This record gives sequence, structure tokens and C-alpha cells, in this order.
Amino acid sequence: TITTADDAWFTGDLVMGDFDTTENEALGRDVVLQTMFKNCTNLVSVDISKASFPSYVNLCTMCKNATSIKSFNFGSLSVNNLSSYLTFKEFFYGCTNLKTVSGSIDFTGLSAESYTMGDTSAKNGLIASMFENCTSLESMDLTQLLKNTSILAGAYSLFNGCTSLKSVKVGNTLSNVSYLNYAFANCTNLTDVVLEVQQPY
Repeated sequence: TITTADDAWFTGDLVMGDFDTTENEALGRDVVLQTMFKNCTNLVSVDISKASFPSYVNLCTMCKNATSIKSFNFGSLSVNNLSSYLTFKEFFYGCTNLKTVSGSIDFTGLSAESYTMGDTSAKNGLIASMFENCTSLESMDLTQLLKNTSILAGAYSLFNGCTSLKSVKVGNTLSNVSYLNYAFANCTNLTDVVLEVQQPY
């Protein structure tokens, strides 16, 4: 059981090849996962599907610039009752070899009030730049990755710079989002974006 850790656990650890929690790793109450794998340039895969998260956790920039990472498995990650500071901002920013993201993130129970502590504008950053500059990512199904997304108000630069991205299935995951600036900027190969549109009565 891991009970304490700094903001940057393995940041810059160039020899790490993979990380998984398939043995049900328990992450203790003081663990902060922000920048956990940032700049781990030899990290190839991450599996947190069996991780048990504490009530206080921040996942901001967790894999930022981990340039060799090819696959990441969230398992069934529920953010209910997690930290009021929780954000996936720049989670995969600069992961230039990322190709596969599996599992799901369920935002059920995360309210604007609990997340922002009254500052409702802060929810704009929940998934901002999450995949920015992931230049090997070719497709993404947000309907499988993001669940119960009514809390999401912004997706700034979500896929900005994903030059290999060809298709994105959005469904209704961003139905409440009004702040999409640069979400698909510089996606020079994007040809298909699938939306779910409600028919007017």
C-alpha cells in the first residue's frame, strides 16, 4: 500500500517501462498523483484499472510529455467523492506516441459546487488540453471514455495538435459544453466527428 508521495512521483524517471495496478494497489489518503509520470520518456504503458483512490486526489498533468507512452487503461474510474481540486487538465499533453486509451471516467456525483467550491468558472478546465499534441492518436470514442458529463462546461484545446487524429465520436458527452476554443485546432487529418443531436419537438 502506498500511503504518501510527492506531487511528482516518477517525474523524469527515464528507465521506467510500464506501471500497472492489476494487483489492486491501494493508494493512501495523502497521495497526490499530479505529474506522477510527467517526462517519463521511456514509459510505454499504464494500467490503473485496479487502483483504489483516496478521497483527495489530483490527476492534473499525470502523463504530460511521457513521450513513449502508447496505452493507458483507466478501468472504471469514478470521480464521485474525490477531491474538489480534481482535474484531468493536460493529462496526456505531449504524449506523442499515445494510441490507445481504454476504460472510462465517470463524473457522476461531481457537482459544480463541490468541484469549484463556489467558483463555477473553474469547471471549464476539467478536461482542458487533455489530449493536446498527442500526435499519434488516430481515433477517440468519448462516449466510452467520459460518462455522465453534465459537469463539463469547457473542453479548451482538448485535441489541439493531434495531427494524426482522423475520427472522434462525441455523442452527447459535450452537450453542456459552451467553451470549445481550439478543441480541434491543428487536427489536420480529422475527417469524421460523430455527434448526437436531439431532435426539436
